Amino acid sequence: MGLDEFDRIKKYFRPLASIEHGSLNLLDDAAVLPVDDASRIVISTDSLVEGIHFFGEEEVDLIAQKSLRTNLSDMAAMGATPWVYTLSLSLGPTVRGGLDQWLGSFVKGLKKAQNKYDIGLVGGDTVIGSGPTVISITILGKANSGRVITRNGASVDDDVYVSGTIGDSAVGLKIIKEPNNELAFSDQLYLRDRYYLPRPRVKLGMRLVGVASAAMDVSDGLIQDLEHLCSASNLGAIINWPMLPLSKPVEHLLGKKTIPISVIANGGDDYELLFTAPKRLRTKVEDIAKASDVVVTRIGHTINGSDVRLLDETNSLISLIGAGFKHDQIV
Repeated sequence: MGLDEFDRIKKYFRPLASIEHGSLNLLDDAAVLPVDDASRIVISTDSLVEGIHFFGEEEVDLIAQKSLRTNLSDMAAMGATPWVYTLSLSLGPTVRGGLDQWLGSFVKGLKKAQNKYDIGLVGGDTVIGSGPTVISITILGKANSGRVITRNGASVDDDVYVSGTIGDSAVGLKIIKEPNNELAFSDQLYLRDRYYLPRPRVKLGMRLVGVASAAMDVSDGLIQDLEHLCSASNLGAIINWPMLPLSKPVEHLLGKKTIPISVIANGGDDYELLFTAPKRLRTKVEDIAKASDVVVTRIGHTINGSDVRLLDETNSLISLIGAGFKHDQIV
């Protein structure tokens, strides 16, 4: 079996980053580079590839919005204020026949996301290629206090929190592939939107600086991403399945046993904030969530060790079939 995405980073690219402290050893959602004693620039790059992250048959403005929103989620995870971004497009043969129309719709989608999150384009590159369409965005943010949230700051017995609801995007992808007659059409639209239009929790992340001990966004699945956070902090965690925040449509499908728990816990593409905080700051976390107009749910706590355990209502271990989302596999 070959190396996965994270093993490849560790083997090939982490040695290249060892000379720059701001790289955070390529273990975080973004790099943090000092400007002066009081400010930092936060930088992250993500790519969306046709056939892996999107089908190529979607409305083009949705693809554009998702490409920028997923990058904004990295800024949220670091507690940074989004500033500007650059865009690289390698356009495949599927858009050649209607290039002007495709670009017009793509720019329309980017404009929507720019206006919503107050960020602007400052440069980039476009090419016409023979392979699938690839959208790469490098986003820059500011940490004006000089402080960010990293993955390695959690301590034993910290609370574990997640924003929003978990599993909507993974279920939405399933519905996009095969509509589900057990759900009302409005519920299916909601879940599709959760897949196409992530909700980066930028304001929440900014307010959590100095309160959250560690954070990251949920892109590869709740449990897999929590394993990454715990590994960076040299800890384990216990997560209580009955405490996980679920939307009504997902609860309905779980009750019908239409979808397994593994899709919810490790489906990926949620782009919610996963973070830890000391128990003494519970009231502060609640106040921040309210001020950010985001539901935040306490789902477990960190422990000594290295295991991340998902427990049911009887405190029995839930065994998950399948790993989290893989960025080198076809959707």
